[in-house]
Amino acid sequence: MPLPNGGLLLVGQSRDSLDDLRELLGYAFAWAGAAVLLLGLLTSFLIAKALLGRLDGINRTADRIIDGRLADRVPEGGRGDEFDRLARNLNRMLDRIQRLMEGLRQVSSDIAHDLRTPLSRLRQRLEGSSAGASFAAYQEVIDRAISETDAPAYCPDRSRREARWLRPGRSFGDRRPASRCLCGGCGG
Repeated sequence: MPLPNGGLLLVGQSRDSLDDLRELLGYAFAWAGAAVLLLGLLTSFLIAKALLGRLDGINRTADRIIDGRLADRVPEGGRGDEFDRLARNLNRMLDRIQRLMEGLRQVSSDIAHDLRTPLSRLRQRLEGSSAGASFAAYQEVIDRAISETDAPAYCPDRSRREARWLRPGRSFGDRRPASRCLCGGCGG
């Protein structure tokens, strides 16, 4: 500012306090940033550990199921979150697979039983023919055995039709008569 005698009035202020404040704010922001970063890393680690722990439970159960323990189920955490929903869906899927496997075992057992009867009858005929019969008698027994083996003892078409008539709690003896078989070989 100019003075009346032609001089200049200069006013000055020390900037040391502003520099100190700027330095203090810089340190504060650096420490706050480091604290936020460490807190974020720690939180991320804990969340990842919790999620991986839940996934590890699912993987352990899957390994046991792969090893043949089909009755095992995925544990639910009881939180009602997406992992519990996934566990419920996987358990429902495993229940369905177990029921299908039991059905497959039953069908396999039924097929084996259905095949044992005609094979036993065939064996008895062949054994019965070995008691000093003529060549023509042997030939007739062999021809009958060949024709019996050409007619399937198990007909998938007939079995499907029979299965439709079965209801829970009913046995094969309770079914209605099956219609004519379409395979042409079983005579059903």
